[in-house]
Amino acid sequence: MKDPYYPTYESDMKTSPSTVAEADNLVRTEPRPELPPQRYSEGTLIARGGMSQIYKVYDHHLLRHIAMKTIDERLNSENQHIRRFVEESQITGQLEHPNIIPVHNMGCNEEGFYYFTMKMVDGQTLEQYLQSDAHDLYSDNSLYQTLQIFLKVCDAVSFAHSRGVIHRDLKPANIMVGDHGQVYVMDWGIAYLMPDTSSQDVDDMYSEKTSIYLDRGGTDGEQSGDILGTWNYMAPEQALGQTNLLGFHTDVFALGAVLYEILTGHPPYQSENAYQVLQMAQQGMFVPPQDAVPHMTLPHGLCQIAQHAMHPNPLLRYPNVEKLKHDIELFLRSGGQLPLRNYPPGELIIQEGGEGNAAFVITRGRCQVFRMVGGRQINLREMGEGEVFGETSIFLKQLRTASVKALDHVTVAILDRQTLEQKMFQDSWLGRFIEALAQRFIDTDRKWTRQRQTLERTQLQAQLLAYLCHHSETNPPSARWSPLCEALCQQMSCSPDDLQQTIESLNFFIIDLHNDRLSLSANTLHNYLNTHRLPL
Repeated sequence: MKDPYYPTYESDMKTSPSTVAEADNLVRTEPRPELPPQRYSEGTLIARGGMSQIYKVYDHHLLRHIAMKTIDERLNSENQHIRRFVEESQITGQLEHPNIIPVHNMGCNEEGFYYFTMKMVDGQTLEQYLQSDAHDLYSDNSLYQTLQIFLKVCDAVSFAHSRGVIHRDLKPANIMVGDHGQVYVMDWGIAYLMPDTSSQDVDDMYSEKTSIYLDRGGTDGEQSGDILGTWNYMAPEQALGQTNLLGFHTDVFALGAVLYEILTGHPPYQSENAYQVLQMAQQGMFVPPQDAVPHMTLPHGLCQIAQHAMHPNPLLRYPNVEKLKHDIELFLRSGGQLPLRNYPPGELIIQEGGEGNAAFVITRGRCQVFRMVGGRQINLREMGEGEVFGETSIFLKQLRTASVKALDHVTVAILDRQTLEQKMFQDSWLGRFIEALAQRFIDTDRKWTRQRQTLERTQLQAQLLAYLCHHSETNPPSARWSPLCEALCQQMSCSPDDLQQTIESLNFFIIDLHNDRLSLSANTLHNYLNTHRLPL
């Protein structure tokens, strides 16, 4: 593109301005762009509530679709509702956080209706998400993704609390999940501004923004006994209309109620009778999450977190949202979302030679790891709470190399192949390191097993030869079999049949059960001595 101030061709030199001043005059004479007289076009209704409705409209100035919230026509003549509508836009506009819906503008149209505009989010509410196929209560991965959404909601609410604002209507229907992973807390229409954080000084808006400023007096005019919000998710103090007892713990309860619905698929209070729902909320009476869905096995730790957040006594809930969020993150890091299974003493958890499709974490009890060698059980080690097993078979997609049985009442958390690979980044460089370490462990274990088998065979041969030398009075050597059989079975923890099979596999000894004799032929002894002759 040619620069009008610095022409490069002779023809340009003749027609271009000769000085910067002339160029400035030329720019000033060019027509200024005109904005369309009507900024917003009439939109499509996308949501309706008890006090307002939201339209999808087009902004002709910025050339984009936005959401416009307008006060309901029935309420536009009542100053109390108008004031609350304006407060909602002011509070939301000052809560600048990645997980709180951004407000663009507020105004009043020619017909006298108040409105404010917000970011248009393409997606669905958390309520719709929980009812969709994307959310599977039986899937650990789905639960993990939903908890990531929940953590972002916690971030938004925690930020609002730092500005002295209580949402008071947290529920899945007021949480927006965008098509590209965005999460927004919506509908701050009944937000409550804590009295000790409000300010009448407009300069506070431009200081450190440690509180919310409202030019209409905040929510101080709200009367005790007013019950605002959604009954199905309310804390008792909110359901009783105890405005003086509201606090950040009120939102903590509602977050616990959202978590409750994530776990069970429905809110904590539900009944066909609406006033019965209110009575349940006032008393804080709800069925524990696990009892609400007895056909499912819910993560115990997550159920405890939800119940802690929803304790009827505000003093016994999480003291703040950050503590609640911390426990959720700790739950995710510790694998608390894994399903649990119980085993009685002596029951096999995994069997040698079986398919390796899961790994296990012991959460209670002790286990014995063993391997069958030559028909007898070789104990390898004991494991206790917090130890894991079965992981190498998953990484290497091989059969089990050992068996594990419960020594007492054992509870294990089960991690399937898909979940383990996702959590350990199987397709990344870290996953390759882990796979290489697992392969080296298997190779070392196999080498150790072969060496141990050779050593045990040699030791058994030496024991048998020593027994024949001390108790044989015949030539070729032979001795009673039954005393030795009893002693070796006790020593080796095997049955007489397994012991006989092991000894016969050595190819040096003959067992005659009918005559109760163990013998060794002269030729066999000669061959054995020649094979094991020491160098002079």
